[in-house]
Amino acid sequence: MLPAGCGIRGGGAMNRSAKWFRIYIAVAAFNLLTISGSLFLNHRFMNIQVDSIGVNEEWAKWLERFAQLAVLGGAVNAPGNDVFDSQDVAGESARLATALARFEEACADAESTLAANVPVASARLLGQDLTAVRWAMKEMTGEAEMIFSSFRQKQPTEAGKRMANMDRKYAHLNASLEQLRAHVRHIHAEDFNEQHSKAAGLRRYGLAIASAVILMVLVFSIHAHRMARAMRQTDTELQLEVAERRRSEHSVLESRRFLQSTLDALSAHIAILDESGVIVSVNAAWDRFASDNEHAVTGLGAGRNYLEMCDQSRGECAEEAPAVARGIRAVMAGELEEFRLEYPCHRPKEKRWFIVRVTRFGAEGARRIVIAHENITERKQAEERLRAALHEVESQQFALNESSIVGITDRRGHLTYVNDKFCAISKYPREELMGQDHRIINSGHHSKDFFKKLWTTINHGEVWRGRLCNRAKDGSLYWVDTTIVPFKDESGTIMQHVVIRSDVTDQVRAECELDKAHKKLLDVSRQAGMAEIATGVLHNVGNVLNSVNVSAHLVSDQARKTPVADLGRVVALLREQGANLGAFFTSDARGPKVPDFLAQLADKFTRLQESQLIEVAALQKNVEHIKDIVAMQQSYARVSGLTENLSPVELIEDALRMNAGSFQKHEVELVRELPADLPLVCADKHKVLQILVNFLRNAKHACDDSGRPDKRITVSAVSENDRVRITIVDNGVGIPAENLNRIFNHGFTTKKTGHGFGLHSAANAVKEMGGSITVHSDGPGHGARFTLELPIEQLEGLIGPSGLDDSRSYLKSNTQDSKLISQA
Repeated sequence: MLPAGCGIRGGGAMNRSAKWFRIYIAVAAFNLLTISGSLFLNHRFMNIQVDSIGVNEEWAKWLERFAQLAVLGGAVNAPGNDVFDSQDVAGESARLATALARFEEACADAESTLAANVPVASARLLGQDLTAVRWAMKEMTGEAEMIFSSFRQKQPTEAGKRMANMDRKYAHLNASLEQLRAHVRHIHAEDFNEQHSKAAGLRRYGLAIASAVILMVLVFSIHAHRMARAMRQTDTELQLEVAERRRSEHSVLESRRFLQSTLDALSAHIAILDESGVIVSVNAAWDRFASDNEHAVTGLGAGRNYLEMCDQSRGECAEEAPAVARGIRAVMAGELEEFRLEYPCHRPKEKRWFIVRVTRFGAEGARRIVIAHENITERKQAEERLRAALHEVESQQFALNESSIVGITDRRGHLTYVNDKFCAISKYPREELMGQDHRIINSGHHSKDFFKKLWTTINHGEVWRGRLCNRAKDGSLYWVDTTIVPFKDESGTIMQHVVIRSDVTDQVRAECELDKAHKKLLDVSRQAGMAEIATGVLHNVGNVLNSVNVSAHLVSDQARKTPVADLGRVVALLREQGANLGAFFTSDARGPKVPDFLAQLADKFTRLQESQLIEVAALQKNVEHIKDIVAMQQSYARVSGLTENLSPVELIEDALRMNAGSFQKHEVELVRELPADLPLVCADKHKVLQILVNFLRNAKHACDDSGRPDKRITVSAVSENDRVRITIVDNGVGIPAENLNRIFNHGFTTKKTGHGFGLHSAANAVKEMGGSITVHSDGPGHGARFTLELPIEQLEGLIGPSGLDDSRSYLKSNTQDSKLISQA
């Protein structure tokens, strides 16, 4: 048994030993907890970094996908422009359909991917943008189809006008895609800020752990001092403390093993240095990287001086080594809490980037430095793609500013942005435009109702398109094709308006000049047509006058040959007899002959009277014919320019009457095949008569030039569908095949004295009336057939007071526009 005193002392020492042992265990546990907390925070930091890289990569992929949508949109737009060069409507239409299918497939894939992988709020916003993009594509393809339709209808001018509309809708498509990419960048920025906030919160936890460690060290120091005094009291207590320390060392060893296992589980390449730069420990990722890159990091294992290796580093991936060494020394000296550096380390067939972080590690005894290298190649590649996408967006914005007049206003219409072209065309400096509304360039040309409708459209969130006349600062006028696009926030409230314009002043001026030339051409055509008919009238009147002249000569000759002298001699003979008139008849040999002679004279006078009456009747008929021709020409001249419902048979008969004298003189046989039940046609009476007279005169000339004795012209008319077809066939000289395609061209003629305007004017006049002219000939010597088709009458009259008022208002509007252009 032990002495009582020893037993008491031993029991107290044991109690104290147990007490200090528990304190040591608590400190060790606290130490392990702080280390675990630090590792956990580091793990969380790395998870945030990985998440950030993933978010960057994901949104970069979305930007790339939506940039590809812009490329596909350009492919859809291209056929509408290329058709003007290729003229292959079917091919370009098929090409547009293929490109549109790819575009729609890309949009559908993007929408399904958004719904599956993107948060609901972001997916809804981007889905709305995709809907706007699809709508803009629908409008653009609609214009492209109108271009193809215009080409199919042989209307290249209309197709040119449609191309400008298609280009504006293509600009609207690009604006919608830009808004989509802007929302992607906004969502990306919000996700990045969220990750940054998480990292900031973890740093606060790290500071709390560091504070706890400092407090733990302070408390441990106090208790260690007390424990040292207690240990000096007895050897037993010392032995117990030694044993306790061994157990503590074992615990620390276990902690180190736990720490090593934790480090090995990390993807970053981690090495721990002592205060001189020697590598104390590395994790498994560091060893794997060293074995995979022997040429670059040979010998960088435990026991090597990392600082010396950095100072002596040469060759590949060694450019940043001196900067890393300086950073490590700064952290060791306490000048920096943390050092980080991103650097490239490329292979011949692979580009790689890394980030190195240097921090201090609080451990027992000497100071330790933690170095972590992490592969950030995917993040760098995502950033490169993002920069490329941003560059593309900037290029598109530059192209828009270079090609269009751009202005941006707030919801009230006050200018917040104008590009250089806006300033150049308006002649206002930018500082004078900012904050103003568009009334500063209002020309006064458009009515208040016009602008009221404009504001109603854009306030409803709809795109407005139209042509505006503006006034520059110097008072000059200019015209612009304008597109106003309202932009809304998430709640649907309009925040601003983007106004895109194109200068069309020269185009409007050209259109006005073209309109003037067209009117002048119509006047010349009308005058030429009147001259043509007047020439025909004079020709026909001349033919009738020839007949009048013949009749007058016959009457004159008959008057000179009248036996009035014989009658005078008989009368003189009878007067000579005086009172012996009875004896003269009975006894004079001449007497019995007088009655027979008088009977012969009476017979001659009777025949002469009949002949003269016939000639006078013919003379009166020819004079009436001349009056009819002149009256007919006067009636057609009075109704020129009016479209009305007419009888085709009456028109044909009028034209035949105007050429009757010519047909009779040149012995041309006229055959009529005109049914009485033909429907009325809707046409200009004067123009149709001009065309028919022209056809008949040409047919008569063709018959004369043929030299054949059986000259014949056949005039027929039939009704088919909604048209009346009038055909004039001659058996004259015919038309060579090479002239058939040119016969209606301006200036083309085969006559020595012709001007080549008659048939060309006829073709233009028929086109204006909605009809057509065709010609056919089997060749020289086989005659020709001219066919005139006119539309059958409409249900309602085409002209009236309202129609004339509209025409006057149109002319007034064109005149006003012409004046505005002349001022510009």
